[in-house]
Amino acid sequence: MNDLMLFWSLFALVPAILFIFMRYKKLVSVFGGFHDFSQNIDLKNRLKKVFFFRTAFRAAAWIFAVLAYAGFSWGTENIPVQKSGNAVCLVFDVSYSMLAEDAGFADGNGGEKKLSRLKMSALYAKSLLSKMEGTSISVVLVKGDGYVFVPLTEDYSAALALIENLSPALMTFHGSSLGKGLKTAVESFPHNLGQAPRIWFFTDGEESDDLLEEEIFVAAKNGIPVSIIGFGSEEGIEITAGGGQKVHSSLQAAKLSQIVSKVSSKTNSLYSQKDNALVNFVRADEKGSANRLLKQLQTSGEKENTVFTYEIRPVQRHVFFMLLALIFFVLSFVVADFDIKTIRKAFVKGKKNRKGNFSKKLSALLYFFFGILF
Repeated sequence: MNDLMLFWSLFALVPAILFIFMRYKKLVSVFGGFHDFSQNIDLKNRLKKVFFFRTAFRAAAWIFAVLAYAGFSWGTENIPVQKSGNAVCLVFDVSYSMLAEDAGFADGNGGEKKLSRLKMSALYAKSLLSKMEGTSISVVLVKGDGYVFVPLTEDYSAALALIENLSPALMTFHGSSLGKGLKTAVESFPHNLGQAPRIWFFTDGEESDDLLEEEIFVAAKNGIPVSIIGFGSEEGIEITAGGGQKVHSSLQAAKLSQIVSKVSSKTNSLYSQKDNALVNFVRADEKGSANRLLKQLQTSGEKENTVFTYEIRPVQRHVFFMLLALIFFVLSFVVADFDIKTIRKAFVKGKKNRKGNFSKKLSALLYFFFGILF
């Protein structure tokens, strides 16, 4: 049964309620000919209440049963999932800001050699790939949009050839939409992937549409850890943008850290270890940053190459709705077969004469209990 049929099934209550109303009218007209019924106001009121509450309770039972079958859910739970190996999507920001030459490394003589952020991200990625044997990788380039240049593979040759030639000229899109690139990376992983997916994003954090936080949150909700590797200096440097305009560009470290903090607080980070946080930000020039990334690929468990990861899944509430449906269904019989007013009197009556009062209360309780049970 699809969702549309489930929706239309709720309208079955309309003819059912009309039928019960007509039945009530018919019974009143039939019993109205009897003197005892016509003169007994309490009996009339009780009949009216019985039909009203029984109809209301059974309608509620039907509604909750339909909601249970529809699969309504709210809240999330962390489900441990066993995967075989890792799959890493390498996302490279190739916008013009990545051409700023304020990324560098020690030259071995006590000095520092300056490279462009894009060139440095290529060298950084190549050093990671040299220690990722057995890990499947894919490559996504992002500028004004994202595109999968290398689908998921264990053959690094195509990826290395692309990484060595990273350039803004590889994409004709304008602007810098990091969020769209991340979305493309998430969608690049096949459904029901047998490996543990992971995204490593090489960027300076400059974007033109502010979609990055939203897409990181989507990735986290799907159980895909995202690591942002920042390139450049926070002081920044003047560069020539795509239109030939001179602009100041810098590593948006504070902004990226804030995004990571917000997303982590929303998703209640699934991993207790800092190095395996669901979302994290590291600076490329930070000592040990590459080791932190490679540590994420460590396997565990009794079987070789086994990875335990987590998925955030919605909590299904069908049991809750079915319980409510059952309770209201039982109550529909209770109001029809029991006179609550009479049962209440069994507890009140006899205060002056307490002899036998306990037995009356016990009888009333048993009467009520076994009525519900059967």
